[in-house]
Amino acid sequence: MLKGKVLEKKDLPNGYSFKFNESDGMLDSIISLVKSERQCCDFLNFKITVSSNSIIWFDIYGPSGVKEFMATELEM
Repeated sequence: MLKGKVLEKKDLPNGYSFKFNESDGMLDSIISLVKSERQCCDFLNFKITVSSNSIIWFDIYGPSGVKEFMATELEM
Protein backbone atom coordinates (compact mmCIF):
# COMPACT_ATOMS: atom_id res chain seq x y z
CA MET A 1 0.00 0.00 0.00
CA LEU A 2 2.78 2.45 0.86
CA LYS A 3 4.67 1.79 -2.35
CA GLY A 4 2.02 3.51 -4.48
CA LYS A 5 2.02 6.59 -2.24
CA VAL A 6 5.77 7.35 -2.39
CA LEU A 7 6.40 10.86 -3.73
CA GLU A 8 10.17 10.54 -3.75
CA LYS A 9 12.77 7.91 -2.88
CA LYS A 10 16.32 8.77 -1.81
CA ASP A 11 19.27 6.45 -1.46
CA LEU A 12 20.90 6.33 1.95
CA PRO A 13 24.26 4.64 2.47
CA ASN A 14 22.56 1.78 4.31
CA GLY A 15 18.90 2.00 3.20
CA TYR A 16 16.32 4.35 1.72
CA SER A 17 14.33 7.44 2.63
CA PHE A 18 10.76 7.74 1.35
CA LYS A 19 8.74 10.94 1.04
CA PHE A 20 4.95 10.93 1.58
CA ASN A 21 2.21 13.53 1.88
CA GLU A 22 1.39 14.02 5.52
CA SER A 23 -1.97 12.80 6.78
CA ASP A 24 -3.20 10.87 9.79
CA GLY A 25 -3.98 7.90 7.54
CA MET A 26 -0.50 7.87 6.01
CA LEU A 27 1.14 8.16 9.41
CA ASP A 28 -1.03 5.27 10.68
CA SER A 29 0.00 3.15 7.67
CA ILE A 30 3.69 3.82 8.24
CA ILE A 31 3.43 3.03 11.94
CA SER A 32 1.54 -0.17 11.12
CA LEU A 33 4.38 -1.23 8.80
CA VAL A 34 6.96 -0.47 11.49
CA LYS A 35 5.01 -2.52 14.05
CA SER A 36 4.80 -5.57 11.80
CA GLU A 37 8.34 -5.42 10.42
CA ARG A 38 10.06 -5.00 13.76
CA GLN A 39 8.55 -8.32 14.89
CA CYS A 40 10.26 -10.31 12.15
CA CYS A 41 13.15 -8.09 11.07
CA ASP A 42 14.90 -6.81 14.18
CA PHE A 43 17.88 -5.79 12.04
CA LEU A 44 15.90 -2.93 10.44
CA ASN A 45 15.97 0.60 11.82
CA PHE A 46 13.18 3.11 11.22
CA LYS A 47 12.99 6.89 11.41
CA ILE A 48 9.83 8.93 10.83
CA THR A 49 10.07 12.69 10.37
CA VAL A 50 6.88 14.76 10.18
CA SER A 51 7.61 18.28 9.01
CA SER A 52 5.57 21.46 9.23
CA ASN A 53 5.21 21.56 5.43
CA SER A 54 2.82 18.56 5.31
CA ILE A 55 5.52 16.04 4.41
CA ILE A 56 6.55 12.76 6.03
CA TRP A 57 10.03 11.30 5.50
CA PHE A 58 10.25 7.62 6.40
CA ASP A 59 13.75 6.11 6.57
CA ILE A 60 14.42 2.39 6.64
CA TYR A 61 18.03 1.37 7.11
CA GLY A 62 20.25 -1.28 8.60
CA PRO A 63 23.28 -3.47 8.04
CA SER A 64 24.81 -4.53 4.75
CA GLY A 65 22.25 -6.21 2.48
CA VAL A 66 19.27 -4.21 3.71
CA LYS A 67 18.67 -2.56 0.32
CA GLU A 68 18.43 -5.93 -1.39
CA PHE A 69 16.10 -7.20 1.34
CA MET A 70 13.81 -4.19 0.91
CA ALA A 71 13.65 -4.67 -2.85
CA THR A 72 12.64 -8.31 -2.60
CA GLU A 73 10.77 -8.70 0.68
CA LEU A 74 9.19 -5.27 1.19
CA GLU A 75 8.94 -4.48 -2.52
CA MET A 76 10.03 -0.91 -1.82
